[in-house]
Amino acid sequence: MMKAAGMVRGGVGIIALVVLGVLNGIVEVSQLGVSLQALREPFLTLSILAAVYGLLAVLLDIRSAGEKRPAQASVGG
Repeated sequence: MMKAAGMVRGGVGIIALVVLGVLNGIVEVSQLGVSLQALREPFLTLSILAAVYGLLAVLLDIRSAGEKRPAQASVGG
């Protein structure tokens, strides 16, 4: 149970960093004089790629955790 709570707190921290990074990027782009509308397509493309790669990483992590669990149980038992 504690491990899950730690993972949730870690996930919230990662989300906060991503949000701060996006906000920082928007401010920098605005300061350069580029309209946000001009960046709409590249932003959507990069967001979709990030979501796909993030989902792939989570699925691979879940898969590797499932493979490790039986081996760890036999060693500890």
